[in-house]
Amino acid sequence: MGNWICLIGASERGARAIKSLGYEFAVITVPQAIPSSLLEFARLIMPVSSYATEAVRISLHELVKLLGLPCAIVSFTELGLLPAAELSVELGLPTNNPDVIEATRNKYKMRVTLNGNKKLYVPCITGGPDDIVNGCCARKEEKYVVKPIDGYGSQQIHLLSSPEDLECWRRDHTEGQWLAEPYVNGPEYSVEAVTFGGQHLVLGITEKETTGNRGFIEIGHSFPACLSPERAEEIKAVVCESLSTLGVQVGASHTEVIYDMNRGPVIIETHTRPGGDCIPELVELSCGLDQYRLAIESLFCSEPSQDIKVCYTRGAAISFFECTPGYLSGIHFEAHDISGIVRLNLDAQVGTEIPAMRDSFSRPGYVICTGVDSGDAKKKSKSVVSQLRFQVKPLDKGVDRCQ
Repeated sequence: MGNWICLIGASERGARAIKSLGYEFAVITVPQAIPSSLLEFARLIMPVSSYATEAVRISLHELVKLLGLPCAIVSFTELGLLPAAELSVELGLPTNNPDVIEATRNKYKMRVTLNGNKKLYVPCITGGPDDIVNGCCARKEEKYVVKPIDGYGSQQIHLLSSPEDLECWRRDHTEGQWLAEPYVNGPEYSVEAVTFGGQHLVLGITEKETTGNRGFIEIGHSFPACLSPERAEEIKAVVCESLSTLGVQVGASHTEVIYDMNRGPVIIETHTRPGGDCIPELVELSCGLDQYRLAIESLFCSEPSQDIKVCYTRGAAISFFECTPGYLSGIHFEAHDISGIVRLNLDAQVGTEIPAMRDSFSRPGYVICTGVDSGDAKKKSKSVVSQLRFQVKPLDKGVDRCQ
């Protein structure tokens, strides 16, 4: 067996982690812009038409002919997780069971699995739009959150508060498979962890900020979350129990939780990969631990290679910009105070049309800051957001506006 790893999906941080551990790697990815680290370090890059397991299997077969068998197949991208697990099983390589991946990729399967544990139980309704509306009306809960069972990136999440809301939603959604769950009111967090031999190492808890009932789009994260030790331990315990209930044995995980003041922490969803939105970078900035590197180590070791004590030396935060839809005519940055900025990234370009923000993929940019603690880092990132203003020409009025 070779000393190389097959990486499914163009994950730059994943590639750097593999190299830092001394492994060669080759990449199987759909055609897209390839990060510089992959071009610089990858032995080979194989294009694939999709992340369907059969398509990936064909590309892997070509790599094996050239490089021999890999010692691991990994993915840090949502759509690459299942083929990585299925092909690892076929070759007898370390992995989570594909059933675990399917349960975390499919929100209904995840809920069914977790509901086998009474402490994690959350009632739910699944099916097509008619099934959702009829089920919600029959149960008479005050509010429901409805989302696609295989969605990600804050796509198509709806808060429905009345029979009128349900009927309006049904008129706009005539197909697809959906999941409805009672609305849980409380602050939202995510737990970042790596599992070694079924034992879960929690790197910390991220405090999350969303647009609320305007689609629940995530617009900010700070790490580590400002929590009492007792509440932090309560959240960690529920997350570890959920990971064990799902059967997670190795690798990174990102679990979203809402803390209900009456019930305590409620699992919303979990993923067998690092979180998006640069959350692993916030973790590394705060405590020096690379979740990607640890995830790869977990495939070969039943415990971390060194005694890990999670110690936070500073806080880190990311805030996302919001912009009025229209034509972007200019960007103005006042720059009163830019201390603590790690990176400012703008996806929006002057002279282009800015769409309405409907999910995580339509946010126009972000800023990452560090501070003495997460509260200080969050304050700095919010300050940058307030200082950067988009000059937008609305499509319907033709006059400049600033946000």
